[in-house]
Amino acid sequence: MIMGETAHADAFVEVSGILKAHAVNLIKISSDLRLMNFLGEIKLQQLQAGSSIMPGKVNPILCEAAIQTGIKVIANDGIITETAARGTLQISEFLPLLAHALLESLDLLINIDRLLTAHIKDLQADKNKCAEYVDHSPMIITALLPQIGYESATQLIAEFSAGSENNMRLFLEKKLGQELIDKILSPYQLTALGYKDKK
Repeated sequence: MIMGETAHADAFVEVSGILKAHAVNLIKISSDLRLMNFLGEIKLQQLQAGSSIMPGKVNPILCEAAIQTGIKVIANDGIITETAARGTLQISEFLPLLAHALLESLDLLINIDRLLTAHIKDLQADKNKCAEYVDHSPMIITALLPQIGYESATQLIAEFSAGSENNMRLFLEKKLGQELIDKILSPYQLTALGYKDKK
């Protein structure tokens, strides 16, 4: 049996895949913002009166809305995949549902992107809280591995854990000198990309 051309809707599947990737990143960004707000590293705008069961607690509702939007777009991608796959020969019988899901995803992402952008436009970090987290974390010693080596770092961690101090930065300043610690543990050094040698 010789068959003619068949109908395909894979272009829509490709577009939906791009929207799904956008949704995945949207969920990741919103989840990170939600966590940092919970930890006090940043302060999101308060958009509601508070929690219905916890007085004084203000929920990061826009981040949660963005996460739910991303989940919906991912679900729509599944619908688009399934409807595109179920065409028969020259007919794509399920294009109405495909179109509805694709257009819905576009509308949802356009709207939530606009809202989230405005929400975080003037976002401020709590410098003191962030510095406190960094200074008290034993894992900041990882940044010193090129200078002191793995074994020395392990010994210092063991000594810090066995002692009564809780500020890792001050502990390292006493052990290795303030000049080296200020240089290696500066915000610029800690966030710079790439491997940094001993120089």
